Amino acid sequence: MIYAIVIFIIILLLMITTITYIVYLLWNYSIVAPLLQPEHNAETGIGNATLRTWPKLTYVEAKSLDRRTVDATCCSVCLVDYEEEGEEEDKALRLLQECGHLFHAACVDPWLRRRRTCPVCRSLVVNGAIQMPSAELISIEIERS
Repeated sequence: MIYAIVIFIIILLLMITTITYIVYLLWNYSIVAPLLQPEHNAETGIGNATLRTWPKLTYVEAKSLDRRTVDATCCSVCLVDYEEEGEEEDKALRLLQECGHLFHAACVDPWLRRRRTCPVCRSLVVNGAIQMPSAELISIEIERS
Protein backbone atom coordinates (compact mmCIF):
# COMPACT_ATOMS: atom_id res chain seq x y z
CA MET A 1 0.00 0.00 0.00
CA ILE A 2 2.79 2.42 0.87
CA TYR A 3 4.50 1.75 -2.46
CA ALA A 4 1.33 2.72 -4.32
CA ILE A 5 1.20 6.05 -2.45
CA VAL A 6 4.88 6.77 -3.18
CA ILE A 7 4.41 5.98 -6.90
CA PHE A 8 1.28 8.16 -6.99
CA ILE A 9 3.19 11.09 -5.43
CA ILE A 10 6.10 10.68 -7.89
CA ILE A 11 3.73 10.61 -10.88
CA LEU A 12 1.90 13.66 -9.51
CA LEU A 13 5.18 15.58 -9.09
CA LEU A 14 6.28 14.65 -12.62
CA MET A 15 2.98 15.91 -14.03
CA ILE A 16 3.24 19.19 -12.11
CA THR A 17 6.85 19.65 -13.28
CA THR A 18 5.91 18.93 -16.90
CA ILE A 19 2.99 21.37 -16.85
CA THR A 20 5.16 24.05 -15.23
CA TYR A 21 7.86 23.57 -17.88
CA ILE A 22 5.33 23.80 -20.73
CA VAL A 23 3.86 27.01 -19.28
CA TYR A 24 7.39 28.42 -18.93
CA LEU A 25 8.20 27.66 -22.58
CA LEU A 26 4.95 29.14 -23.82
CA TRP A 27 5.35 32.25 -21.73
CA ASN A 28 8.97 32.99 -22.72
CA TYR A 29 8.90 32.05 -26.39
CA SER A 30 5.48 33.29 -27.43
CA ILE A 31 6.51 36.94 -27.16
CA VAL A 32 7.71 38.07 -30.58
CA ALA A 33 10.00 41.08 -30.85
CA PRO A 34 8.68 43.85 -33.10
CA LEU A 35 10.26 43.99 -36.53
CA LEU A 36 12.59 46.83 -37.37
CA GLN A 37 11.57 49.35 -39.95
CA PRO A 38 12.55 48.06 -43.43
CA GLU A 39 14.92 50.95 -44.11
CA HIS A 40 16.86 50.18 -40.93
CA ASN A 41 16.61 46.40 -41.02
CA ALA A 42 20.00 44.71 -41.45
CA GLU A 43 18.21 41.60 -42.72
CA THR A 44 17.04 43.47 -45.83
CA GLY A 45 19.57 42.74 -48.52
CA ILE A 46 21.27 44.90 -51.10
CA GLY A 47 19.79 44.90 -54.59
CA ASN A 48 21.54 43.53 -57.68
CA ALA A 49 21.58 46.96 -59.31
CA THR A 50 23.42 48.42 -56.32
CA LEU A 51 25.87 45.53 -56.12
CA ARG A 52 26.76 45.95 -59.80
CA THR A 53 27.86 49.53 -59.09
CA TRP A 54 30.31 48.45 -56.37
CA PRO A 55 33.87 48.03 -57.65
CA LYS A 56 35.46 44.63 -58.19
CA LEU A 57 39.18 44.57 -57.49
CA THR A 58 42.21 42.40 -57.93
CA TYR A 59 44.17 41.28 -54.87
CA VAL A 60 46.94 43.80 -55.55
CA GLU A 61 44.43 46.66 -55.91
CA ALA A 62 42.65 45.70 -52.69
CA LYS A 63 45.91 45.56 -50.73
CA SER A 64 46.91 48.99 -52.02
CA LEU A 65 43.52 50.53 -51.19
CA ASP A 66 43.19 49.39 -47.60
CA ARG A 67 45.93 48.46 -45.12
CA ARG A 68 43.58 46.18 -43.24
CA THR A 69 43.57 43.73 -46.18
CA VAL A 70 47.33 43.09 -46.03
CA ASP A 71 46.74 40.18 -43.65
CA ALA A 72 43.95 38.71 -45.79
CA THR A 73 45.32 35.74 -47.67
CA CYS A 74 42.16 33.79 -48.48
CA CYS A 75 38.43 34.27 -48.91
CA SER A 76 36.63 33.59 -45.62
CA VAL A 77 33.71 32.03 -47.49
CA CYS A 78 35.38 29.52 -49.85
CA LEU A 79 38.85 29.43 -48.20
CA VAL A 80 40.73 29.72 -51.53
CA ASP A 81 43.98 31.72 -51.40
CA TYR A 82 43.87 34.98 -53.35
CA GLU A 83 47.40 34.70 -54.73
CA GLU A 84 46.78 31.27 -56.29
CA GLU A 85 44.27 32.75 -58.70
CA GLY A 86 44.63 34.48 -61.99
CA GLU A 87 42.84 37.61 -63.12
CA GLU A 88 39.60 35.84 -64.11
CA GLU A 89 36.34 37.73 -63.77
CA ASP A 90 34.81 35.05 -61.53
CA LYS A 91 37.66 35.55 -59.05
CA ALA A 92 37.21 39.31 -58.78
CA LEU A 93 37.35 40.52 -55.19
CA ARG A 94 35.03 42.76 -53.26
CA LEU A 95 36.38 44.93 -50.44
CA LEU A 96 33.90 45.92 -47.75
CA GLN A 97 34.96 49.47 -46.94
CA GLU A 98 33.57 49.71 -43.42
CA CYS A 99 35.43 46.75 -41.94
CA GLY A 100 38.16 46.06 -44.51
CA HIS A 101 37.24 42.41 -45.04
CA LEU A 102 37.97 41.01 -48.48
CA PHE A 103 35.98 38.32 -50.31
CA HIS A 104 35.48 36.93 -53.78
CA ALA A 105 32.61 38.85 -55.31
CA ALA A 106 30.96 35.56 -56.31
CA CYS A 107 31.16 34.37 -52.69
CA VAL A 108 29.97 37.48 -50.84
CA ASP A 109 27.34 38.80 -53.27
CA PRO A 110 24.72 36.12 -52.43
CA TRP A 111 25.20 36.99 -48.73
CA LEU A 112 24.84 40.72 -49.40
CA ARG A 113 21.66 40.13 -51.41
CA ARG A 114 20.11 38.75 -48.20
CA ARG A 115 21.82 40.86 -45.51
CA ARG A 116 23.50 44.25 -45.24
CA THR A 117 26.19 42.99 -42.87
CA CYS A 118 29.70 41.63 -43.26
CA PRO A 119 29.75 37.81 -43.07
CA VAL A 120 32.77 37.88 -40.73
CA CYS A 121 32.24 40.73 -38.25
CA ARG A 122 28.55 41.55 -38.93
CA SER A 123 29.22 45.27 -39.20
CA LEU A 124 26.69 47.14 -41.31
CA VAL A 125 27.85 47.43 -44.92
CA VAL A 126 27.19 50.67 -46.77
CA ASN A 127 28.85 51.44 -50.07
CA GLY A 128 31.18 54.42 -49.87
CA ALA A 129 29.71 55.81 -53.09
CA ILE A 130 26.25 56.15 -51.54
CA GLN A 131 27.30 57.43 -48.14
CA MET A 132 26.71 61.03 -47.27
CA PRO A 133 29.99 62.91 -47.59
CA SER A 134 31.51 64.06 -44.36
CA ALA A 135 32.10 67.67 -43.44
CA GLU A 136 35.85 67.19 -43.84
CA LEU A 137 35.49 66.42 -47.53
CA ILE A 138 33.25 69.32 -48.47
CA SER A 139 34.34 72.87 -48.03
CA ILE A 140 31.41 75.12 -47.37
CA GLU A 141 31.78 78.82 -47.70
CA ILE A 142 29.70 80.83 -45.32
CA GLU A 143 28.72 84.22 -46.57
CA ARG A 144 29.23 86.98 -44.12
CA SER A 145 26.52 89.51 -43.97
